[in-house]
Amino acid sequence: MLKTMTFALALAGAVSFSGIALADEDIPPSDEAVAKIKETLAKVGCKGGDYDHEKSGIYEIDDAECEIGPYDIKLDEDFNILMMSRD
Repeated sequence: MLKTMTFALALAGAVSFSGIALADEDIPPSDEAVAKIKETLAKVGCKGGDYDHEKSGIYEIDDAECEIGPYDIKLDEDFNILMMSRD
């Protein structure tokens, strides 16, 4: 019984740590990508914010200053808007 419980706890720990290792980490976008992000934001009346590029290919803009208020925005790998949410 004790061996089974120890194994179960070890397995649960390994699974939880593997999920952390597979998390989508943010990396800074290239200078070329930043220029395209700014171009896309300008088209919808937004500027500024913090830019990140996720390993999945999604660009994330936090705290963009838009004419209609502050927004968090996600762009696909072709710089098309996927989501805008009021910040």
